[in-house]
Amino acid sequence: METRTNKDGTKRYRETVTYGSRRVKGPFFKRKTDAKNWKAQELAKREKAKLFGAEYSETRKVRITDYSNEWLISRIKGQKSQATYSEYHRIIFNKIIPIVGNKFLHEFKQTDGDRLIRELQNLGHAPGGVNKILTLFKQIFREAEKDDLLFRNPVKNVQNLKEV
Repeated sequence: METRTNKDGTKRYRETVTYGSRRVKGPFFKRKTDAKNWKAQELAKREKAKLFGAEYSETRKVRITDYSNEWLISRIKGQKSQATYSEYHRIIFNKIIPIVGNKFLHEFKQTDGDRLIRELQNLGHAPGGVNKILTLFKQIFREAEKDDLLFRNPVKNVQNLKEV
């Protein structure tokens, strides 16, 4: 437990929870018991995630279209070229969303990634093109996991196609 003393002499307390390799620091509390209760609640959330699987999330419900659009604007638009931004936007909204649907992020499963691959192949995409689309799909979920919208990335273990 971290203890911090303010200028006026009052103490604040904070706990830390580890999710895999990620450390999450809680807010500061006036009482030690509040900090301990926060940690217990966070650990309970983690256990629920293990019990109910990767799709379980108690954070906030966000649809993939909303998150993708927000991610494109906040992280891609100003840092990558306009052509890259346009290509990502086209791939997400013309290729990915029509296949997987506009579901909430926490509703996705690994089977959605497998279905995306299958449908793209049925549409005639080459393995390299499928892998490019799949990589962007996985990147969206990695970023959502970093933003604490998901406990675990549901499409993390979807394998790319072998390119000949």
